[in-house]
Amino acid sequence: MSYKLEGKIGLRAFIAFFVLLLAGCATSQVRRETEKLPLEYYQIKGRPAITRAEMAAILVNELRVARWVTSELKPLIITDISDHWAKDEMKFVAGTGIMEVYPNHTFLPSELLTRADCAQIVTNIIKASGSQVFEKGSRPRPWKVKDVSSLHNAFDAIMLVTARKIMEVYEDGTFRPDGKVSGMEAYTIIRRLGRFLS
Repeated sequence: MSYKLEGKIGLRAFIAFFVLLLAGCATSQVRRETEKLPLEYYQIKGRPAITRAEMAAILVNELRVARWVTSELKPLIITDISDHWAKDEMKFVAGTGIMEVYPNHTFLPSELLTRADCAQIVTNIIKASGSQVFEKGSRPRPWKVKDVSSLHNAFDAIMLVTARKIMEVYEDGTFRPDGKVSGMEAYTIIRRLGRFLS
């Protein structure tokens, strides 16, 4: 009888140990992935204005955008990212259509990201996620933003992200589409987008 009891306790102890071991492996795997990121990545949050490459890195590493995108990765020719620390992230966001590659096959990784660009990227992610927000009747009604006319190429994207409170309109009623996006603002947008998609 005491043997069976010890066997049950032994089995429970083994299962508990195995579960803890798996949890530890998962945690260390996340740490290892994080440790692989270069120093430049950790400096993004403090930047007064971020680049297209830095936005790609945030989308892949913070938002974990791959879990929301249902589209297949398309092979693309991109001529200006081969030596960049975020080349893999740029290939992913470009290949899924979240961020554009220009007709001359450049990504322009060092170009500063504008608020209009950011609104378009967020909208592309929402579309790629299969969200019902684009179904007829579920789209937000356009509302007044002082400095964005209905002719602006990012008008629909700006209306969506402001109506869903993923990006904010300033107190004076402007969106400032040509304004730059700071690292802190980018992280705030990504957190809000993650909550929206969840």
